[in-house]
Amino acid sequence: MTAHLDTLPLETMDRNELLELEILKHVEQSPKLNNRMAARKLGVSVKLAHATLRKMVTRGLLHVKKEHARRWDYFLTPSGIAEKTRLTYEFLDFSFQFYHEARKRSAQLCRNLAERGDKTVAFLGAGEMA
Repeated sequence: MTAHLDTLPLETMDRNELLELEILKHVEQSPKLNNRMAARKLGVSVKLAHATLRKMVTRGLLHVKKEHARRWDYFLTPSGIAEKTRLTYEFLDFSFQFYHEARKRSAQLCRNLAERGDKTVAFLGAGEMA
């Protein structure tokens, strides 16, 4: 009997929302950011990083100041601060729901195995979730 956490009935955060949250956190700490740095930090292509930054500027989440041809400084706007707060709350809410559901399913799985008479259980995986 195996249980997969992939099938948890939880609302997930959109990938773009996660990218935006990471950019907002980085810009808050340091305004010096270029497309290549953003791509490296996010683990995405330079093109996707550029598109995400441009979209965030268009939506009014970031203000950009061009220092010279290859470097722009980004600053959080009041809307950007509000969006960062919303995304952080959403991420924490998702994380707590995921943890609660995983713990509940793990406990149920262990009860089912104990009822069957199984005495040894092994959780396989890498990282904290295993």
